[in-house]
Amino acid sequence: TETELQRFEISQLHVTYQALKVEVGMDTSISYVQELGGDTTELETLRTEFATLSDQVSTFTSRAGLREGNAQIRGIIHEFRELTKTLVEENSGDLETLKTRIQEALVANSEIDAAREAFKDVAEGFLLDRFDRHYTRLQGIYDRVFARYGVSNPDEVTSIKATLDSIAALRTSLESAVATGDKDTIRETYSSIHELNRAFIRAVQDLADTDRGEE
Repeated sequence: TETELQRFEISQLHVTYQALKVEVGMDTSISYVQELGGDTTELETLRTEFATLSDQVSTFTSRAGLREGNAQIRGIIHEFRELTKTLVEENSGDLETLKTRIQEALVANSEIDAAREAFKDVAEGFLLDRFDRHYTRLQGIYDRVFARYGVSNPDEVTSIKATLDSIAALRTSLESAVATGDKDTIRETYSSIHELNRAFIRAVQDLADTDRGEE
């Protein structure tokens, strides 16, 4: 489906973005260990394996393949980091100095910025499209409720419309949170949408039950 394709595209872009960050960290780590006089042969081998696997994962055409590839990537990253820590300590280096260098390299890398923006743009479009589709469905339900009960039950219909308006108002919060990458606010917004959606559906059902004479 279109939704599944969008999710898969987001996953691929996220892999690309994260891979670039890892590669910068690996290159910086290798350079630092070399400065200390350490042997970076194993690190360079892992760096090559990571690059090869990342390129392969970016071409995968299924979510299952993507998950499996990501699991392998995480294994290589873990092995690289553990080896780096050992080499830095063995060669009298400082891990905090390395962390600082990595952060500086990440900030200075324009490719990472471009990958992050590409990922953010697609993710933002997906989440807002999903919200809009959901709201359109609720609006359709409300239109039918208004047509049937607008005259006979105006108070109940007005209350349902107020709930729908509250859901619509959350789009602004969602859009802002997605644009800034604020995951906590995204979760909180979806939680609010979920509760309002339940209240909306319950109110519609109660109105229908009342019309049928049910308690």
